[in-house]
Amino acid sequence: MGECLKWLKTAVWETPTFHDGLISIFGPSMFYISPTGYLGLDKIIGWALGSPLALWLIIIAPAIWCYGWTFILGRIWREFSQWSALS
Repeated sequence: MGECLKWLKTAVWETPTFHDGLISIFGPSMFYISPTGYLGLDKIIGWALGSPLALWLIIIAPAIWCYGWTFILGRIWREFSQWSALS
């Protein structure tokens, strides 16, 4: 709601990031990210949290979801195939 009012005043829309989405759902105290000590890992985390929320909702989250289900169903299929081969 605050973004809409801000847009009405300034006519500038700031793209919400993934980090903004996590903070709006879970609150700011749960998502304080401290440096890990590894520069590369810090850059990856910074990119992931700083990327647009729409990118996560439209592309990344569905891709992770589909990969997860493919992995789970493949695992079930392999177990079933081994079980049926034994009988």
